[in-house]
Amino acid sequence: VLAAGRRLLHAGALAEAESVIALARAGEQEADVRSRLDALAAEILFQRGQPEPAEALAQQVVESAQGRARLEARQTLAKLKLARGDFSAAMAGYLRYLADAEEQGDALHVALAWGGRGVAQIRAGDRPAAREALERAQGFAQELGEAKPLALAAQNLAVLSHLAHDWASAADASSLALAAPAPLGHPASPAR
Repeated sequence: VLAAGRRLLHAGALAEAESVIALARAGEQEADVRSRLDALAAEILFQRGQPEPAEALAQQVVESAQGRARLEARQTLAKLKLARGDFSAAMAGYLRYLADAEEQGDALHVALAWGGRGVAQIRAGDRPAAREALERAQGFAQELGEAKPLALAAQNLAVLSHLAHDWASAADASSLALAAPAPLGHPASPAR
């Protein structure tokens, strides 16, 4: 159920993802599975433009869960702060997310946290720090062979190169961002 909900979310089928996860959450679940479902539900709420319930649910998961569920909820909380334009709170959220991911030894979430931190730094206007964070995210993602953090880091490195009028680097990074999701079996989605 988690995998199906996540695939629907990544495909942009938010209503369908929400329905699948809601059905699963209505049933009896082990605590870890319940926490993973709640973390995914919080992300879906965020993506559907419902920040208050998303934040409440994600915070509940952070306070009560361990493992990947807590990491996913931390990521959603940091993205909520960034979406609100509260860059210092977003940076603090991404730093907590990164520290937790490193402590748990979850390399995928380390890469995603570095990428999110880079995006927050772009939005805050700190381009050198953003480039450093995004290059770290890209490096981790390439080592892991993980398409999502690789595509996100490359896409945002393309933005930085574009802002610097470095057209060749922007084109290279854009090409990498568009090619990375191919192994996932679906076309790149610049909106994600």
